[in-house]
Amino acid sequence: MLPSILDNDLYKFTMQRAVKQAYPEADVTYQFIDRGNITNITSGYIDLLGQRIDAMPMLVLKEDERIWLSQFDFFPVKYLDYLENFRFDPREVEFSLSANHNLKLEVRGNWANTILWEVPLLALISETYYEIIDTNWEKNPKFYYEKSRQKGLRLSKAGCIFSDFGTRRRRSYAMHEEVVRAFSELPHFLPSGKSAFAGTSNVHLARKFGLQPIGTMAHEWIMGHAGLFGIRDANRHALEVWRNVFAGQLSIALTDTYTTDLFLLDFDKELSEHYDGVRQDSGSPIFFTDDIIAHYQKHGIDPATKKIIFSDSLNVEKAIEYHNYVGSNANPSFGIGTHFTNDFENSPALDIVIKMASINDIPVVKISDDIAKATGDSKFEQEAIEIINNAIGVIS
Repeated sequence: MLPSILDNDLYKFTMQRAVKQAYPEADVTYQFIDRGNITNITSGYIDLLGQRIDAMPMLVLKEDERIWLSQFDFFPVKYLDYLENFRFDPREVEFSLSANHNLKLEVRGNWANTILWEVPLLALISETYYEIIDTNWEKNPKFYYEKSRQKGLRLSKAGCIFSDFGTRRRRSYAMHEEVVRAFSELPHFLPSGKSAFAGTSNVHLARKFGLQPIGTMAHEWIMGHAGLFGIRDANRHALEVWRNVFAGQLSIALTDTYTTDLFLLDFDKELSEHYDGVRQDSGSPIFFTDDIIAHYQKHGIDPATKKIIFSDSLNVEKAIEYHNYVGSNANPSFGIGTHFTNDFENSPALDIVIKMASINDIPVVKISDDIAKATGDSKFEQEAIEIINNAIGVIS
């Protein structure tokens, strides 16, 4: 079903490297969350999904893939040795069909060993759904290539630097491939003479098309630190450990795990100078832009030297709007996912995620700048909100 062990997002490998180095003994659980509450899952779907999960151990890092990865010095030899010997273990994944015909799924095991499951599992869950349940959609790759090309042309002509972030909720691997192919063949409209298409989060497709793989950290990195060190200190610990592991590389900070307001309390002048920029993944992009620019200015940093990566439920229209709003005040770029890889008329994309639920048996939650995107037990969500509010109130 998957063509390569690298058919995964870059930030899963970078986080795996960081976890293996910093927290090799940590154990975690992840839970599947279906925000759309799909209730037409069948036993046939469960059987086919199970076959595909059972086949995952066949994915291994090949020699030519290892050679390609070795060009990125944030992947040291020791990590590549580990990845070469890594095998998915289907026993870490428990899944079933609920009485309401929902999919229930959980991943449990060592953090470094289980961290690669999230994105491939979501891709398999999505692809299998559109293969045997929702099958009434345009399957012609040429159609999707042209649709993607038109999106890329609009973004490029508007001057938007953009990346493909669409692995996890794609319609199919074949359609995903057409998206990246279309974008990689776009004319270069930027004044620099470069393509507006910066690359893809999918490492396999980046290699196949000679592109830059895009990504740094995800929410689980900060969530894990919340379990280990507490919510109030999670952002600082996560950013400092990341800086120590990667020595200045991959320096885009994710802001909204426990609200951007709490993040900015710890994103002091030193960290703000060190990190190349920030990623916005929930809440108002407009308010976020204003707050980040003001934050940099408060610390005597020219925001025009920093990046703002937007990645929250974007489409072409939103990306152009936010690009125009930021203007020359900072360096905006856009990581666009489902709108690129699962955009079909009268056949909506699944709204699914897999999030960390505990670390070392300590429950963890994500709060976000949009409470609708919060994950975790409601009791612990409320406790987290109180911690955040108290911290912001004390400081302000």
